Amino acid sequence: MKAAIYTRLSSDPDGTSTACARQEADARAVAERSDWTVVETFTDHDVSAFGRKRRPQFERLLAAVEADEIDVVIVWKSDRLARQPRDLERFLDTAEPHGATLASVTEPGFTGSAGILMLRQMVAFANYESSVKSERIQRKKQELADLGDDGGGPRPFGYRRKNRSLVIDRSEAKEIRAAAKALLSGKMTQTDIGADWNARKVGGRASWTSTRVLAVLRAPRLAALRVHRGVVVGPASWTPILTVEDHERIRSFSDSRKKGKRKARNPYLLAGLAVCALCKGNLSARTDGYYSCSKGGGGCGGVSVRTHYAEEEVERQFLAVVASPEIVAGMDVPQSPDSAPLADELRIAEERVAEIATEYGAGRLTLEEFRPASAAAKERAEVARAALAAVVEDEALARPDSEEILRRWNDADVTERQRWLRSYVSQIIVRRSQVPSRKGFDRDRVRVAWRYPALMKWADYTDVPDHGEPIPI
Repeated sequence: MKAAIYTRLSSDPDGTSTACARQEADARAVAERSDWTVVETFTDHDVSAFGRKRRPQFERLLAAVEADEIDVVIVWKSDRLARQPRDLERFLDTAEPHGATLASVTEPGFTGSAGILMLRQMVAFANYESSVKSERIQRKKQELADLGDDGGGPRPFGYRRKNRSLVIDRSEAKEIRAAAKALLSGKMTQTDIGADWNARKVGGRASWTSTRVLAVLRAPRLAALRVHRGVVVGPASWTPILTVEDHERIRSFSDSRKKGKRKARNPYLLAGLAVCALCKGNLSARTDGYYSCSKGGGGCGGVSVRTHYAEEEVERQFLAVVASPEIVAGMDVPQSPDSAPLADELRIAEERVAEIATEYGAGRLTLEEFRPASAAAKERAEVARAALAAVVEDEALARPDSEEILRRWNDADVTERQRWLRSYVSQIIVRRSQVPSRKGFDRDRVRVAWRYPALMKWADYTDVPDHGEPIPI
């Protein structure tokens, strides 16, 4: 008879276990005693049979049985083959039509109706055993999260583990604080930080990508916030590296940058801002160098303007306004609420969550008392956290400093320039030229509609400041 051996090990993260080799040796001994010829061994290493993760070698085994290449499958124990009833039924549905059977090193034979019934019961019990273990692990993780304790796993950058607790790594924490300050002030991007860290091999590595840097700086643990199943569940028991307010600023800042990049995939400065003066439809940026009102896009088709000249005129007007202290000072810019009281409210709420967890951990609260009190405190903290995040996002998207714009405009990319424009400008209105084309580009074709009352006169068709002579073409 042609025999196949199937071995499996659920967890072997460092690849040093010899369990599969021992399973195979015992299975070969069974084959030798039974005078079976082992034609192949299928091994799923470091793969659980309880979850839904695909087991490549198990799938190959089924294919081999279906191809009539195997008469008997040998396993060390039935739970090596399956811990989910559905996987066992797949094996039985494949094996039965082809006359293949299952043999176990440590269990009696699975022949006849009684043998198959026993096999199904053993797999069902293995499934139950795994379920109980999973529930116990999840309950322990939940308890650690409720108490704000570290949940284990790889050492996070900025901290080291000591006596199963997180303690600050001073040198790495210093790098994190400096990077956070540079990012929020606009002095460095995450790409710049990554390049700097790679050059100095911060953390003993030179593999810092912009994505990895941002993931580190955005991590809630830096503000001593405990995360469980992707959700902040309360304060942690370790010391923070960043304040909660700075943590929210970094997250809001990076989120706004992502939103800006998604909106600014079009490489044209006025994309999404330029509109037709005749029908108020959006002008499309064409690859032949024009912004145009397209009939195909629902417009009237009555206006088009050269990309270069329109962008140059908007840039001229925009920088003239930004450079005028009198105009900027007169702008009635809505002020965001002060974030400090909200940060205090969040701190108080999180301290209450921690206090309740401490009371429960010390045995002064029963589980029935702990759960509603903890849920109420966490809800209060979540409301404060959401309010703080909203205020911080408003601040992150607020009108930028005019001096920063003037200093960085020439070196900024289209995405950054668009962000600055949108903070001052609501629309760019383009009309037909009133000047013969032979005299050059008519500057009055391009009107800027500003967001603030002090600038609205610039968008008035009947009373627009002189834009100067046409640009020679």
